[in-house]
Amino acid sequence: MRSLAEELSGRYRMDPHEEGGSFVDLKAERVAGVRDASGAIYYHLPPGQAAAFPAIDSQEYWAFVAGATVALWVVSPDGELAVELLGVEAPADPLVFVPTGSVFAARAAGAKAQREGTFLSCITVPRFEYDGWRLVERDALEALCPAALAFYEPAPRRGAVIDRDAGAVMTFGDLIAFDPAREKTVVCFGDSNTYGFIPGGRGRYPRDVRWPGVLQKLLGPGYHVVEEGLSGRTTAFDWPDCPWKNGLRNVRPCFASHTPVDAAVIMLGSNDCNKYLGISPGQTTEALRLIVAAVRDVCAAAQDYPPEILIVGPAPIGEGYRGSMFAADLDDEAIAKSQALAGMQRQLAADLDCRFLDAGDFASASDEDSEHFSPEAHAALAEHVAEVIRQMFEQPDMGQRTQGR
Repeated sequence: MRSLAEELSGRYRMDPHEEGGSFVDLKAERVAGVRDASGAIYYHLPPGQAAAFPAIDSQEYWAFVAGATVALWVVSPDGELAVELLGVEAPADPLVFVPTGSVFAARAAGAKAQREGTFLSCITVPRFEYDGWRLVERDALEALCPAALAFYEPAPRRGAVIDRDAGAVMTFGDLIAFDPAREKTVVCFGDSNTYGFIPGGRGRYPRDVRWPGVLQKLLGPGYHVVEEGLSGRTTAFDWPDCPWKNGLRNVRPCFASHTPVDAAVIMLGSNDCNKYLGISPGQTTEALRLIVAAVRDVCAAAQDYPPEILIVGPAPIGEGYRGSMFAADLDDEAIAKSQALAGMQRQLAADLDCRFLDAGDFASASDEDSEHFSPEAHAALAEHVAEVIRQMFEQPDMGQRTQGR
């Protein structure tokens, strides 16, 4: 079955364009020696093709009509690179403006890129003339904006940008690397230490004390940190009186409600150590594997790039539990289980290509109840998580997994 983009391209007698794709001029009449104030074309970019890098002496208004979302790489005359998404699926816009004198390139992006191609319209002001058009060679592009050469190369960060001669496909994840202005969503999924439970059962810390709130302050306005902490949450096991605290049961709606998600921070396992549940550290680790799979699955259904995932091994339960309000729920075996979690979760993170932090390396449970963090522990955890999040989106090579390995 033909896609709508292919169907539309078949309605018009379209000519190959020197920069890639094909086009038809919607205002064919020309008066010799007179340049019209505006012009318009339809433009078709089939699957696996890209257009790079023309410059014209007109300003352009590109409008999406049908097919795959398009990534427009726009280099200003002074060498600044911006990557714009043209389409109707968030976070794209249906109209993108390219200023006069800019150098730009286009390729399909997202889930439809490999099968549908894209169909666009373009208005130029003044009308396009070949005398004012040129293709920018690679050497000249490198001199103007070295970062734009990534259009031709395998992406050093998320997703895959394939050489355009081999079939160009780009995912939304690649765009994040080149558009730092886009706000990134970080979802923190955990138990009472993510909720901000005050040791001794005195309520909940204010947001500016809880580690996700401190994380938001550290990362700044380019990030949106979402708190999904629930006291008593297990990885995948039911409490007799509140099965809704089973993490695997509610991880999908939690993450689906916050898509698109750029990063997930998951810290779970302490509640699995409760002596009444009878869960082994190995069972907890395998349950966490299912949670990671669920996060990736639900995000794949709603966005065109996978979220980065940071697993945080929970700090061990303290030896002073016998005098705390949780003494009836714990025993020495529970302590031993909690001490085994971080090592197993570290290996799981390596197996699943996730990042890892061991919270026990820099934070410990309070002396008051041996389970929950002090304000200082929340701050320390936030600082270490912030460092990893910055590495995800700011380091030149996202393929390197160094933290916690």
